Amino acid sequence: MFSTLNGTHDQATPLNRGDDRSGVLSPSNGVMHSPMLHELPPPPPGKIGWPWTVNCARLPAKMPDDELWPRISIVTASYNQGRFIEETIRSVLLQGYSNLEYIVVDGGSTDASIDIIRRYAPWLSSWCSEPDHGQSDGINKGFRVASGEIVAWLNSDDLLTPGALQKVATRFTKDTRLAVLCGTAEVRTVDLSAVMWVLDDPPTTSAEILAYPEGRHIGQPSVFMSRNALNFPEPLRPDLHYVMDFELWLRLSRKCDFVRISETLSWMRHHLDAKTFRDNVHVFEELEPIIGAYSDLVTPARATALIKSCRRGRARAQIVSALSRVRGRERGAAIRSVMKALRIDRSIAATRLFYGALARICLPKWLQRCLLQVP
Repeated sequence: MFSTLNGTHDQATPLNRGDDRSGVLSPSNGVMHSPMLHELPPPPPGKIGWPWTVNCARLPAKMPDDELWPRISIVTASYNQGRFIEETIRSVLLQGYSNLEYIVVDGGSTDASIDIIRRYAPWLSSWCSEPDHGQSDGINKGFRVASGEIVAWLNSDDLLTPGALQKVATRFTKDTRLAVLCGTAEVRTVDLSAVMWVLDDPPTTSAEILAYPEGRHIGQPSVFMSRNALNFPEPLRPDLHYVMDFELWLRLSRKCDFVRISETLSWMRHHLDAKTFRDNVHVFEELEPIIGAYSDLVTPARATALIKSCRRGRARAQIVSALSRVRGRERGAAIRSVMKALRIDRSIAATRLFYGALARICLPKWLQRCLLQVP
């Protein structure tokens, strides 16, 4: 089903297009109404703070120089994220930003997601719910109808921080040549109550971005791009499901400068159901060929070192998977994961993680407990 705002912003109306499974969103109907807290559905019991009981002041329609604020298009692609998506939606709508286009693309969720999206539909520029081919496909679908001068996507378990859009718009209007803006991102606990770590030094050059396997990352929800920079038929590669942002950064770095700012623009929620944590093995499987494809951005020796680091990460992910399977009493699957790790990178055999996995697979629990008690 597809919905878009009518001109009065009071109801979301279905599109009359015959086959509503075609996957084409309707373009938005111009400037969105920027809601205040009292206009949105009340928060669930016990929910307080941003973005449940706090909102940003509504910005005037025009900047101090009497020009309209640049339109910012945000796309959220989601699938079965009913426990998080309401918080995500509210963090965008309550920015108080007067020229916002917010597009939500649901992949045919079977949980509470659709009911939540419908409750907020009067304030969305456009939304749909239908099966798709994964997150990249959903985000591309939203970008195809986005009309903003500045564009970004926000995962359905992440949040924008208060005032983020005003900070972004101010920076873009000061530098009309700006193509990619990278802010700080905080990685938080699942309930967002505590900061686990901060991505406050995002890489901004091709060589720095390519060093992803070594641990220096761009906090994707804190990245905003000029529409002109995304002049591709499909900004994200639809065949990538885990490192599509990494590949996009590399592609953009060939032709655009990345600018870093210190302001925290997003909160990234750390939870075990997030696919980058749940499917860590697949992350590294996608990562290695991308590094190979962009190896011309660094010296051959550096490219070789990055591939080696990536393989070490793949092997480590296999060992972590083996430990998880041991806990699930899948001993045979755990052994296969360990063997895969050795085939990927034999040096993994010299790590404590490897021997710990072997001990848990091969030794009886009483002996494991004895070994763990040895100083």
